[in-house]
Amino acid sequence: MIQTQIFNRMRNDEVNNFAESLSTILKGADFEKMDLTSFETEVSNAHTLMSKAMAPVRRSINTPDIIAASEDRGEAYLSLNAYIGACLKRKNDEWRRAAYKVNSFIDAHGNGVLAGGYSRVSNKITLLIDRMRTDTECWAAVGTLMAEAWVAELELANNKLKALFLERIAEMRTPVEKVDSEEGREAIFTAIKRLERYLLFNTEFSEDRSFKELYSVADKLAKTISTTVRHRWDSTDDTATNTELVENDTALVNSSV
Repeated sequence: MIQTQIFNRMRNDEVNNFAESLSTILKGADFEKMDLTSFETEVSNAHTLMSKAMAPVRRSINTPDIIAASEDRGEAYLSLNAYIGACLKRKNDEWRRAAYKVNSFIDAHGNGVLAGGYSRVSNKITLLIDRMRTDTECWAAVGTLMAEAWVAELELANNKLKALFLERIAEMRTPVEKVDSEEGREAIFTAIKRLERYLLFNTEFSEDRSFKELYSVADKLAKTISTTVRHRWDSTDDTATNTELVENDTALVNSSV
């Protein structure tokens, strides 16, 4: 099937693709009749292991929960502003004055509050709410407008996002268990050789032609990848030989000058 020297020169993606194709071939065979379950499982598990080894480690801060929480927080902030803006149009003078006070305060202390990364925006919103509560006139105006609930919703959304953000940061700092590609290659090679021995044995001693047919299909797959590897191997050797000849010619020219 696959020669050791060919396997050793196969790229990781070629090894993994071969294992995947071999697993597909085995799944199409008569499992019960040929007793192939353990072999297919071994090849499939080895393929999974190799896939993990090849998978890039990418961990983004933008999880679905964080994105959704960020959108909720943005909506809460815009809703508060929309409510204050609506109160500016009330006919009641007291409400209009209170709305103007709160609106002016937010313009002065919350301008561009949603600009920046998650952590920066969280800090700016926390600071804005703290200032609103500590400013006696502003908070009194908030009370006049009965807007405490809007502020509370913004604070709740902000705290939720902060908690998710800190939780995600902690997760990203946790080391990721990375599978060594050599471990994956070894598992695939072992699975291939064990399957090969089983098929060859039954091809020779079993009267069931299914084993011979299955081995023929698997061997054809192996020969295809072997041809590719040998072609690349020969091309590499030719390049190395040409480089060596050029270096030797250069050395001769330099020695004769």
